Amino acid sequence: MQCFRFLVPLLALSFAATQAPASANADRAERSSMPGMLSDTTCTAPAQAVDEKGFVPIGGIAQWVRIKGASCANPVVLVVHGGPGNPNTPFADNLYQAWEKDFTLVQWDQRGAGMTYGRNPLTDDVPLVVERLRDDGLEVARYVARRFGKQKVILMGGSWGAALGVYMAKASPELFCGYLGTAQVVNEPA
Repeated sequence: MQCFRFLVPLLALSFAATQAPASANADRAERSSMPGMLSDTTCTAPAQAVDEKGFVPIGGIAQWVRIKGASCANPVVLVVHGGPGNPNTPFADNLYQAWEKDFTLVQWDQRGAGMTYGRNPLTDDVPLVVERLRDDGLEVARYVARRFGKQKVILMGGSWGAALGVYMAKASPELFCGYLGTAQVVNEPA
């Protein structure tokens, strides 16, 4: 399925999300328990909503993934957070709740950040390099594409995530039907 027709509404929603004030929602507070691994089952009914969070085996370690949307048949958007080390998952409901009607949103805490870091603290014997993060991100994209029966997903990154998203898109363009970069890093040395 071509998902380019979804990029214009996604751009509009992206702009609106940055303009709207954040609102607290006690009903959507993170659960205090740490769930285990997410399942690898696919979308079984188009109207099936999805609201899951947990660990997925990515790059040889358990990495935190949050998946949420009104219909698992909707296009999948993989959100690559900035930082490095600044995951969106604690704030995702406030930032992206309006998007859930039209998209299945995938938030991923990168290696060295958020819940992934909590489970897998960094050590000196495994360097944290762009190529490793890129490969992790590609593995997450393959996981969600397979999980939801998609040939391609939409890739969206902000700030550092926009730079990492470019590395991902260049390495495996066949995985993505579109790329949206916000606060795009355009001159890394500067």
